Amino acid sequence: MDWDAEEDALGHDRPLLANGAALLSPYEALLHPFSMPELRHNAERYIARRFPVDYTPRFRPRAVNSTDRLRVWFLSADFRVNALWHLAGEIFSALDRDRLETFAYSIGPNCPASATERQIECFC
Repeated sequence: MDWDAEEDALGHDRPLLANGAALLSPYEALLHPFSMPELRHNAERYIARRFPVDYTPRFRPRAVNSTDRLRVWFLSADFRVNALWHLAGEIFSALDRDRLETFAYSIGPNCPASATERQIECFC
Protein backbone atom coordinates (compact mmCIF):
# COMPACT_ATOMS: atom_id res chain seq x y z
CA MET A 1 0.00 0.00 0.00
CA ASP A 2 1.24 3.46 -0.87
CA TRP A 3 1.01 5.40 2.40
CA ASP A 4 1.99 8.66 0.72
CA ALA A 5 -1.04 8.37 -1.55
CA GLU A 6 -3.14 7.67 1.54
CA GLU A 7 -2.00 10.92 3.14
CA ASP A 8 -2.74 12.82 -0.09
CA ALA A 9 -6.22 11.30 -0.29
CA LEU A 10 -6.84 12.12 3.34
CA GLY A 11 -5.83 15.75 2.75
CA HIS A 12 -8.43 15.85 -0.03
CA ASP A 13 -11.11 14.09 2.02
CA ARG A 14 -10.73 16.09 5.24
CA PRO A 15 -12.73 19.13 4.00
CA LEU A 16 -15.40 16.84 2.58
CA LEU A 17 -15.74 15.12 5.95
CA ALA A 18 -15.75 18.44 7.80
CA ASN A 19 -18.74 19.80 5.88
CA GLY A 20 -20.58 16.46 5.75
CA ALA A 21 -20.32 16.03 1.98
CA ALA A 22 -18.56 12.69 2.51
CA LEU A 23 -19.03 10.24 5.32
CA LEU A 24 -17.10 7.21 6.42
CA SER A 25 -18.49 4.53 8.66
CA PRO A 26 -17.19 5.19 12.18
CA TYR A 27 -15.23 1.92 12.07
CA GLU A 28 -13.63 2.78 8.75
CA ALA A 29 -12.75 6.25 10.00
CA LEU A 30 -10.74 4.68 12.84
CA LEU A 31 -8.30 3.37 10.24
CA HIS A 32 -7.37 6.91 9.23
CA PRO A 33 -5.29 9.38 11.21
CA PHE A 34 -8.19 11.67 12.08
CA SER A 35 -8.22 13.64 15.30
CA MET A 36 -10.72 12.68 18.03
CA PRO A 37 -12.98 15.70 17.26
CA GLU A 38 -12.96 14.74 13.57
CA LEU A 39 -13.85 11.13 14.41
CA ARG A 40 -16.71 12.23 16.64
CA HIS A 41 -18.03 14.74 14.10
CA ASN A 42 -17.96 12.09 11.37
CA ALA A 43 -19.66 9.49 13.61
CA GLU A 44 -22.44 11.89 14.64
CA ARG A 45 -23.17 12.86 11.05
CA TYR A 46 -22.98 9.23 9.89
CA ILE A 47 -25.49 8.06 12.50
CA ALA A 48 -27.81 11.02 11.90
CA ARG A 49 -27.90 10.33 8.17
CA ARG A 50 -28.02 6.55 8.44
CA PHE A 51 -30.58 6.33 11.25
CA PRO A 52 -32.81 9.42 11.25
CA VAL A 53 -34.70 9.86 14.50
CA ASP A 54 -38.46 9.89 14.41
CA TYR A 55 -39.80 11.94 17.31
CA THR A 56 -43.40 10.91 16.70
CA PRO A 57 -44.72 9.22 19.84
CA ARG A 58 -45.62 5.59 19.17
CA PHE A 59 -48.18 5.47 21.97
CA ARG A 60 -49.83 7.75 24.46
CA PRO A 61 -49.14 6.76 28.04
CA ARG A 62 -52.20 6.52 30.17
CA ALA A 63 -52.63 8.84 33.09
CA VAL A 64 -51.33 7.34 36.30
CA ASN A 65 -53.23 7.74 39.51
CA SER A 66 -51.25 8.22 42.67
CA THR A 67 -53.05 5.16 44.03
CA ASP A 68 -51.82 2.89 41.22
CA ARG A 69 -49.11 0.44 42.13
CA LEU A 70 -46.02 0.33 39.98
CA ARG A 71 -45.77 -2.97 38.10
CA VAL A 72 -42.33 -4.55 38.18
CA TRP A 73 -41.41 -7.64 36.20
CA PHE A 74 -38.45 -9.85 37.03
CA LEU A 75 -37.11 -12.08 34.27
CA SER A 76 -34.60 -14.83 34.99
CA ALA A 77 -33.47 -18.24 33.86
CA ASP A 78 -32.52 -19.00 37.43
CA PHE A 79 -35.66 -18.81 39.61
CA ARG A 80 -34.87 -21.89 41.63
CA VAL A 81 -33.42 -22.71 45.01
CA ASN A 82 -29.71 -21.90 44.85
CA ALA A 83 -27.19 -19.47 46.36
CA LEU A 84 -28.41 -16.60 44.17
CA TRP A 85 -31.97 -17.08 45.35
CA HIS A 86 -30.91 -16.87 48.98
CA LEU A 87 -29.33 -13.48 48.27
CA ALA A 88 -32.00 -12.10 45.92
CA GLY A 89 -34.83 -13.56 47.98
CA GLU A 90 -34.08 -11.07 50.74
CA ILE A 91 -34.48 -8.22 48.24
CA PHE A 92 -37.70 -9.62 46.80
CA SER A 93 -39.14 -10.15 50.28
CA ALA A 94 -38.38 -6.56 51.29
CA LEU A 95 -40.27 -4.94 48.37
CA ASP A 96 -43.15 -2.69 49.41
CA ARG A 97 -46.26 -4.57 48.25
CA ASP A 98 -48.46 -1.51 48.84
CA ARG A 99 -46.53 0.42 46.19
CA LEU A 100 -45.36 -2.37 43.88
CA GLU A 101 -47.11 -5.14 42.01
CA THR A 102 -44.45 -7.75 41.23
CA PHE A 103 -44.32 -10.49 38.63
CA ALA A 104 -41.70 -13.17 38.08
CA TYR A 105 -41.16 -14.78 34.69
CA SER A 106 -38.84 -17.74 34.36
CA ILE A 107 -37.18 -18.61 31.08
CA GLY A 108 -35.42 -21.53 32.70
CA PRO A 109 -36.62 -25.09 33.12
CA ASN A 110 -40.03 -25.50 34.73
CA CYS A 111 -39.35 -27.00 38.17
CA PRO A 112 -42.38 -26.21 40.32
CA ALA A 113 -41.25 -28.73 42.93
CA SER A 114 -38.11 -26.66 43.54
CA ALA A 115 -40.06 -23.47 44.28
CA THR A 116 -40.22 -22.84 47.97
CA GLU A 117 -43.15 -21.33 49.78
CA ARG A 118 -41.03 -18.24 50.38
CA GLN A 119 -40.37 -17.81 46.65
CA ILE A 120 -44.06 -18.06 45.85
CA GLU A 121 -44.96 -15.52 48.55
CA CYS A 122 -42.49 -13.01 47.13
CA PHE A 123 -44.41 -12.74 43.88
CA CYS A 124 -48.01 -13.55 44.75
